[in-house]
Amino acid sequence: MPIGEKRARELLMDAVESCSYGFVRPLSPLVKTSQILRVVPAIEQKRVTSDIFKLKGGGLVNQAAKFHDAFKHDVVVSGEMEFVYALSLEELNDDIAGSFGGVGREEVLSALRMIDRVGSTESLCGVLSVKHVGLKEVGPRATVNTYVPVEDPAKWVEPVHAATRGYLIEPLYPNLRVVGMKRVEDVKSMKINFLLPIYCSEVRRGREVFEPTEVLVDCVNGYSVYSLHGTGDGETRIVLPRGELDGLV
Repeated sequence: MPIGEKRARELLMDAVESCSYGFVRPLSPLVKTSQILRVVPAIEQKRVTSDIFKLKGGGLVNQAAKFHDAFKHDVVVSGEMEFVYALSLEELNDDIAGSFGGVGREEVLSALRMIDRVGSTESLCGVLSVKHVGLKEVGPRATVNTYVPVEDPAKWVEPVHAATRGYLIEPLYPNLRVVGMKRVEDVKSMKINFLLPIYCSEVRRGREVFEPTEVLVDCVNGYSVYSLHGTGDGETRIVLPRGELDGLV
């Protein structure tokens, strides 16, 4: 049956955070820049009385300035990226049965179409298309073009070399299933190293420009490289644990 906006968003969160493996493949150059963000922690934490909002003109500016804080925030901008979710519908239905009943593939796809940001609140995006695709095992030694965890407790591969010009190893927030956890609170301050199949091609006006590439990897025992066809952007390759493949869609 059709699902409303609230239900779809909750469904999406459950799917992404605890019932699926998530992967990212850059399809266009990424530009790394930065911006200054101003925040007011005291107001956000409700430690400022409502009297401050009764002030006018300079009084308001002077008083509010006492509570301001600012920091430099790195921002990565890309024209197009591909997000891949290997989802366990069985686990998803077990998790939400008490609230929503059963859901199927089409309802999950409907939820994914509603994505409007990736990462922080400021990281906006627009969905171009959502589809279900099949996958085929390639083997434990093959090239990949998606982000892969390379640090315990989720060390899945050993990088061998890049097929073109290099790659990056950077700390990122893992999704829950990657590190075997169930609650978002458990990973809010947790970062592990990921292999990123991108390389810095140039620095333009102080901004680094990264191009997508492919990296040859050796999977650790129990993992393998899989190819996805039908994405519309050539062949996408991800790494998955072999033992869980039968339960994923």
